[in-house]
Amino acid sequence: MKKIFILILVCGGFYILKVEFQNLLIFSGNRFQNFKIFKHTPPLDLEVELQRLNVELERLRQENKRLRQLLELSSSYVNSIPAEIVFRIKEEITDRIVINAGKDKDVKPNSAVVTRYGLLGVVDEVHAKFSTVLPIYDPRFQVSARVSSTREVALLKGRGKGKELVLTYLDLNTQAKSGDLVFTSGEGILPKGIFLGKIDKVSVHPSQIYKVAQVRPIVAIDKVEDVVIICKELE
Repeated sequence: MKKIFILILVCGGFYILKVEFQNLLIFSGNRFQNFKIFKHTPPLDLEVELQRLNVELERLRQENKRLRQLLELSSSYVNSIPAEIVFRIKEEITDRIVINAGKDKDVKPNSAVVTRYGLLGVVDEVHAKFSTVLPIYDPRFQVSARVSSTREVALLKGRGKGKELVLTYLDLNTQAKSGDLVFTSGEGILPKGIFLGKIDKVSVHPSQIYKVAQVRPIVAIDKVEDVVIICKELE
């Protein structure tokens, strides 16, 4: 049994293939003919490389899907600016979110920062090549909001991380109820019609002057990668 090693090129890398040859004499007519048959063992490095390529292919598929979703979201708005979240600074009450778009892309303070699920927050500070985002649950956040079922306009405020938002100054006779959706009204700094959350509970404020509603935002900020910055009204 003879053993030789063959050098092959696969996917930009070199691999050694071990091949075992065995002579075989076959009688044909009046002559013996010498044939060589062989068997080989697939190299371990090749199997590892194929596994790596499969993992890379799946990653590229997911990346392509993510970019398509970002393109669809961006095309829904006028003068939108696509961006990515590049850093999160976690704090006790809120988080500071950093996106990779700033003055270089003409980002303006107080612009809406939107995901495909709804409002993430607003642009807080703008720097040369990045901006910080004030998330929707930050205690400093507030925006004019409209209840979808009653068309009432009220003020939506953040209450801190892990807490529901609060919709204040609803009329005492409001028909707003659990399950109603809440959107930006367009009467404040943000464009009209951006989804904010869903009402969980409506109750009378301790002052007995108006009602308040607890609103649950849909956006899971920890899972968000891509956003769109909205500078003007929806078309």
